[in-house]
Amino acid sequence: MKWRAIAVVASAVGALLGSAAAAQAQGAIATIQRPATLPLRRSPEAGAAAGGFKYVDIAVTGFHPSSTGPVQIVVDAQGRTGRIEVGRFGLYPEHAFSGDPAKVQRFTLNIPEGLRVTPATRLSVRLEPARGTGEGAFVELDPGLLR
Repeated sequence: MKWRAIAVVASAVGALLGSAAAAQAQGAIATIQRPATLPLRRSPEAGAAAGGFKYVDIAVTGFHPSSTGPVQIVVDAQGRTGRIEVGRFGLYPEHAFSGDPAKVQRFTLNIPEGLRVTPATRLSVRLEPARGTGEGAFVELDPGLLR
């Protein structure tokens, strides 16, 4: 009986750890020191993209500002001739948030002409200090949505 209780507890802990790891794998975290690789998925509303996708929607689900000044979120992708910047944006107000669906901030970026982006493409997201060092800042992101 004691072994059965231990097995049940171990199974529950394994399930919780597995779901936490899966949730972490779905999104990405970018810092000043470490860019994030952002997975992409097709929007359910996106039809057959004959000329390719035109937009990518970025959802910032969490943010911690730097105490040294504001940061910009920079999104780029690998093009035929090197890295191509897709866009950049900042968050306002610069207050920390995480896990609150009401505080998620969404941004739509135009995919540059000549850059072919598919769900297999991975975008790079990095933080750049606008002023100061950006130390301590990070953003949490959901996978990008192509449309």
